[in-house]
Amino acid sequence: MNYGPLFSKIRKSRRISQKSISSGILSQSMLSRFETSGKIEADVLVKLLHRLHIHPTEFFMLSDDEDFLRQQFFYRRLHAAFYNFSDYILLSNEERDKYRETNDIYHLINAVRIEAIYAYKHNKNFSNINDDIEIIKKHLLSMDSWFESEIVLYLDIMFIFDDSFIRSQHRRMIRSLESLPFGTSHRNYLKSAYGHNSTILAFERGSTSNIAFYLSYFESTLTKDPRDLTNAFYYSVYQQLLTLKNKFDQDIFISLFQEIKLLKKYGYEDEYAELKEFITKNVSAN
Repeated sequence: MNYGPLFSKIRKSRRISQKSISSGILSQSMLSRFETSGKIEADVLVKLLHRLHIHPTEFFMLSDDEDFLRQQFFYRRLHAAFYNFSDYILLSNEERDKYRETNDIYHLINAVRIEAIYAYKHNKNFSNINDDIEIIKKHLLSMDSWFESEIVLYLDIMFIFDDSFIRSQHRRMIRSLESLPFGTSHRNYLKSAYGHNSTILAFERGSTSNIAFYLSYFESTLTKDPRDLTNAFYYSVYQQLLTLKNKFDQDIFISLFQEIKLLKKYGYEDEYAELKEFITKNVSAN
């Protein structure tokens, strides 16, 4: 991909001269060659993009609109496959065929993601993909640190792994989240998503020690950013639910149901129903 013309187009649209943007990074003649040929070192390109005040991710997305649209279309199909049987079969078969043709493990991962989440959402067994799960485990273990694609994958299919594996990967996950080359807001979003998902899974599996462990991490991800209020709300609910699991208290139980009515009050009917069912199920399990 020749990124030079795109860089030149953005630079000119912002009325920044070659001399100004190249100063202290590379010579003006080298910048001129880059804008023609597209050849440049990655670290130099990042520095130049910083001068343009454009994130590298945004730049690369702009550089291949067609590929980006294909990716967006795939994710729309992916989410449809979680709920619709015909979509699930079609996309799963496509990804498995691509895996056999290319041996690219990410096609296998996509197939497992589709099949496992569909089974999970429809209360079906997914033991038929146990061998594939082991392949994915080995793939994840082969990396010292995960990139965003592995992190998002892990958040999607964490439930397919046993508790010991999830616990053993906690440090790797934290290390990977900390090293993500994104803005603070996006990194915090992924941290909270991990804290939330791991806490939910621990509740579902009934392990009090794991609930306390992941709930503590979830708490550490909360920030003073007003956009984080939803996570703070869920954290408060889970904290009270853990108290009820350790020792039932009628007053806390009634108070908790009053608290979650806020969701219903402001139109979050589905979220309210799901949380109410989740609380009732966990308290009844005691």
